[in-house]
Amino acid sequence: MGEAQAPLQQIHALRAAAASGRAEDVRGALAGMSPSLVRVGQALVAADRGEWVRVVELCAGASGVPWVLDGLVSLALTRALAHTNQLEAAEQVANARLSRAPTDLDVRAERARAWFRAGLVDEAGEELSAVLEAAPSHPGALLGLGELALAKGALEDAVEFLQAACIAAPRAAEPVVALARLFLVAGRPADGARQLATLLGAEAGDTDPRLTSSLAELYVASGQLDAVIPLLKKLGGRGPMTDAERIELTRLWAETGEAGPIRAMADDVAPGTRALLLGIVARLEGADPLPHLDEAAEALPDHWWVHEQRAEVLLDQGDLEGARSAAEVARQLAPRAAAARVASAAVLVRQESHPGARRLLQVASEHAGLWPSVRARARMALAHG
Repeated sequence: MGEAQAPLQQIHALRAAAASGRAEDVRGALAGMSPSLVRVGQALVAADRGEWVRVVELCAGASGVPWVLDGLVSLALTRALAHTNQLEAAEQVANARLSRAPTDLDVRAERARAWFRAGLVDEAGEELSAVLEAAPSHPGALLGLGELALAKGALEDAVEFLQAACIAAPRAAEPVVALARLFLVAGRPADGARQLATLLGAEAGDTDPRLTSSLAELYVASGQLDAVIPLLKKLGGRGPMTDAERIELTRLWAETGEAGPIRAMADDVAPGTRALLLGIVARLEGADPLPHLDEAAEALPDHWWVHEQRAEVLLDQGDLEGARSAAEVARQLAPRAAAARVASAAVLVRQESHPGARRLLQVASEHAGLWPSVRARARMALAHG
């Protein structure tokens, strides 16, 4: 291929090829790379896709990283460690990079976002504001400040920051995903769907799966099933999926009431995932899902949705103790998941053991940003409580 490209140019070529989705372009970009550079390139592509566990695995074994790539690798690893809740390690990586390059605003912003995840809200806000003062259109700082505003309930400020982040980094997925989450929290999924559809334009459904999933979730929450089904078909047809991706797609398909696509995804997966998917199919078709869900709970003890689904089924069958136990596990694994919180509250209301549970269910039953199944579950619990 002639004289070898500089490492940074090679990495740019690989990321562009990966974004195109053309396997032959990816193979061509990898062809001229050294083994160590291939590993770095794969880590950065994984970061572009939000595959955070893979980023950590690849970076852990990377050696001989060229100085010109030090910032990109440090940024990707800081983000990946924060997203996988390894917050101290994320700060350590960021601090090491900033000791070498104190003016790296990208890493400063990501370190601040890690602080926010660790509960250091004031420190994170001050650092993000300092980054934004140095670079008024910095996408990482705008995203971080939007996340802080959303957590504080300052929705107007959150919208302003996150919309600015989307403009500052038009190809980045995280600001768009955060903006979608904001519209769900605000109970305005239809408005959010319109805004995301406008942002994605003709690429809606043919872009980063995280963006497609966010748009699909907004359509689900707003009851626009005619719009969500084509997106789900595109998500399922993008090629090989991990089991985790199949489960998330199953959650969306379940809202449409269609069991066929879920059954099709149950082929060639790990036994636990297959059991979960078949349990959902059984629920949709009116059969007993509990044998499948029990098997899934043993094989996937750390997946909150398995336990939340078991809690719903056990509650419907009158097993209050079993439902309470399953709901508690779901809440521990995903304390912010609305479905898990509603399942737990439904059990408490049935047991008449918590006065705040009924208030939570009343709010959930009317919150337009929640999925229809969650609102329906809250209404059912109130009717039977």
